[in-house]
Amino acid sequence: MVCRSRRALRRACLGALSAAAAAGCQHRAVKPAGEAIAALRSEIEAARGECVDTYAPDQYLAAQRRLAQAQLALDAGSAMRSSREIARAGSELEAARAASLTARDDARERTAEAIAAARTTIEAADADGADDAAPVDMERARLRLEEAETAFAADPCRYPEAAGLANLAAAIAGKARSDALLARTQAEDVAARAAAAASAGRVEAETEARRRESQPPGGRPPAGPAAPVRVDVWIVTPGQSLWRIARDSRVYGDPFLWPLIYHFNRVQIFDPDLIFPGQEFHVPRDLSEEAMSRARREARNRIWPVPGWKGDGR
Repeated sequence: MVCRSRRALRRACLGALSAAAAAGCQHRAVKPAGEAIAALRSEIEAARGECVDTYAPDQYLAAQRRLAQAQLALDAGSAMRSSREIARAGSELEAARAASLTARDDARERTAEAIAAARTTIEAADADGADDAAPVDMERARLRLEEAETAFAADPCRYPEAAGLANLAAAIAGKARSDALLARTQAEDVAARAAAAASAGRVEAETEARRRESQPPGGRPPAGPAAPVRVDVWIVTPGQSLWRIARDSRVYGDPFLWPLIYHFNRVQIFDPDLIFPGQEFHVPRDLSEEAMSRARREARNRIWPVPGWKGDGR
């Protein structure tokens, strides 16, 4: 019984000494771990100034989470686990810095290109008269471009913001340019319609003058039906086609002779099925019978979008 008591006492003493030694080691490890956490926290804050949180947000947040886990482990008294989390947080931070450098260089290049493109778009809009057609939009575009250039020069962390402002400036200037071009096209259409109306009035006046000249002295019309006045220039009006023009008695009186007008005015007519109001077509005259027969064959052999085109042309 005495021997057993001595052996039990010896084991108890050794266990107590081991526990005391382990507690002392853990107490000594707490201070270096705390210092490492503080140093890494400073590194993470410094990385924010390097725009790491902007260009590598996922890795940056991972480093912050690892640092938080290290602090929790240290508070729980696990210095070894805290050290492991500190090492992982450091690795995440280094990866974030490396990724951030590449992403920042790419962002700088893209932003510079966006600013240059916005400047070019504004200049093109100005050349097309957008300052007169949409002055408010052009002022907004220039203001956004100026803000983009300021952000680009002020802080590398603002490259994405600068790119967004430059793209907005380009979009506003592009819309202003489209409005200017539309206004110009509408003005040109109005001028073209006015010119067509004036030309039509001139043709009508000439036709009336010829009619009066054809009357006998005294102002009496000739006996019997008057011969149709020949027209050498035809101005297209809405709803007309080459078929209808050729059918008019003042032209040929035969709709199957429309190929004569088409080939003689190929500079204006790109598609015989597609003519536009206001166009002026010259009517070829003094044609041979062979030319007229060839035109009729071409008209009959071509599919023409008029019901009954194979008939007598009426």
